[in-house]
Amino acid sequence: MRREVVYLEDIFRAAGDIAGFVAGKMPADLDKDTQLRNAILFSLTVIGEAANSLTAEFHARHAEVRWRDVIAVRNRIVHGYFSLDDVLVWQIATIHTPILREQVSAILRKEFPGSA
Repeated sequence: MRREVVYLEDIFRAAGDIAGFVAGKMPADLDKDTQLRNAILFSLTVIGEAANSLTAEFHARHAEVRWRDVIAVRNRIVHGYFSLDDVLVWQIATIHTPILREQVSAILRKEFPGSA
């Protein structure tokens, strides 16, 4: 199994990628720009997969992060991609992902100084 720090760095990096993807964009762009939509969905999938790879003990130790919701987003993308709501995807990308990135950054600074 990969070490926790690597999973956290994956989450941090993918969340940063999403921030770059949505910069200067509008919610309606998801419908018009397939590359944008796919890039966001892929990065959210990476985030969810990395979160799911962290141990239950780690999740419990960092209960301030909504790990179950993060993992649920990944599952919805992978298993229910045909019924994704672009409004919800946009909200996750622009509201929830930056919060997650900051939470993960704080964990990295605290538990793994010198990383990401």
